[in-house]
Amino acid sequence: MLDFDLLHREFGYRALVPLEDLVERGYLSLSVRTAKNRAALDLLPFPVVRPEDSQKSSYMVAINDFYKWINGRVKDANDSWQNMNG
Repeated sequence: MLDFDLLHREFGYRALVPLEDLVERGYLSLSVRTAKNRAALDLLPFPVVRPEDSQKSSYMVAINDFYKWINGRVKDANDSWQNMNG
C-alpha cells in the first residue's frame, strides 16, 4: 500500500493537484492533452474539478480521490502477484 503522507508531501500538501502534475510525474500513462480530453468527458478513473467556470481553468484532482484510486491499483497488483507466487 502507498503511504498517503508521502504522496501528500510530494504534491506540497495541497488538497487539489493539477491534472498536469499527475501526468508529468508519471502517475498516468497519458499525454497531458489526452488526460485533459478524458477529463472533459469524465473518462478518468477518478473525479476532476475545475475550480472556476471557465474553459481556461485547469483540471484539478483531489489528492484523497487520487490516493484511493492509485492505492486500489497497487492493492490489485499485490493481490494478483500473491495469487501467482503464493
